[in-house]
Amino acid sequence: MRFFIADVFSTRRYTGNPLAVVLDAAPLSERDMQLIAKEMNYSETAFVVGVEEGGARVRIFTPATEVPFAGHPVLGTAWVLQEVLKLPEELVLRVKAGDVRVHREGRLLWMRPPEPEAGERVERGEVMDALGVGEEELGSLPPQVVSSGISFLMVHLRRLETLSELGCSRRCEELLRRYGAALLLFCMEAREGGDATMRVFAPLHGVPEDPATGSGCACLGAYLRLHRALEDEELVVEQGHEVSRPSKLHLRVLPELQVGGEVVLSARGELLL
Repeated sequence: MRFFIADVFSTRRYTGNPLAVVLDAAPLSERDMQLIAKEMNYSETAFVVGVEEGGARVRIFTPATEVPFAGHPVLGTAWVLQEVLKLPEELVLRVKAGDVRVHREGRLLWMRPPEPEAGERVERGEVMDALGVGEEELGSLPPQVVSSGISFLMVHLRRLETLSELGCSRRCEELLRRYGAALLLFCMEAREGGDATMRVFAPLHGVPEDPATGSGCACLGAYLRLHRALEDEELVVEQGHEVSRPSKLHLRVLPELQVGGEVVLSARGELLL
């Protein structure tokens, strides 16, 4: 059974977010998929369980669980299908959360994720206690849960320095369990010419820190749009520096929400079953 490893949201191998894509995966049981995802130990592994005219059916697993949608598996899988199976430049990937359209514009692949839904707001004091920061370190936007298949607790920070220094402590994990969410920290500063930087911690999904999070980027766009905090309709969001996997995610907010990125192949092989 063939598999490919693609680095998503990057132009260079061994940066961005690595993804394992398993082709012809229909014979695998759910247990098999979970074991393979745990063996790969990437933030997600994608299984192509059926190729259809104009697209494919795909299941996505973290090392700990199946997820209904995740951004870098959708873009990485679409790239593999286009490059290896020569599927068209416009595809529909059918994931548990619904149909996701993907298209190419030059080297960039763009997807239209499920429309994120804004959830409950979280008290600033809860977030300060969990992160161990003072009021002066939080930005002006309210902490809030936003979901696009995976739920994220959005936390706005004022400074890039603070963002780089923080981690996800046991107290922070307790907060995330309370809301059933991953933690998305962001600030409107960047190191390499981008417009914003984010970090994502997903202990509930078996992912200590994610190098590049397409679903989180979609939620960030919806969150900034909701709170009227956007100056431009298209942003470049940086992620992954703290885990030595620098990544760039492209975000469009209008006329519809889209997340884009480049993909590069880093390995290919055969699964032994």
